[in-house]
Amino acid sequence: MNIGPIKIRLPAVPYGAICIFPFVFYDRDGHDASHEETHWWQQLELLILPFYFLYALFYLFGLIRWRDHQVAYYRNPFEVEAYVNELDDGYLDDRRWYAWMRHVGYWFGEHE
Repeated sequence: MNIGPIKIRLPAVPYGAICIFPFVFYDRDGHDASHEETHWWQQLELLILPFYFLYALFYLFGLIRWRDHQVAYYRNPFEVEAYVNELDDGYLDDRRWYAWMRHVGYWFGEHE
């Protein structure tokens, strides 16, 4: 059985694509939809609400730590996993559960 997000193409989506479980909304084909599909799997494995809670915690503590939206966003382990793998077409086929946890060290600056 194939499971995955319900993909909906719309003419105008903020940032090109966004994942709000169980949907991935996108405005064009390409890497944005793949990036958001990684977020879909992250949300599924964390049973949706804990994903948003953890995402917000990483982001808010990042804002406090670095005082910079861009740094707080790009060091969020959920974003690191999605960006690192968005060009790998087979990544989601082989992705392990909780793969985002491998990137938590990036938030702590272990990969400067």
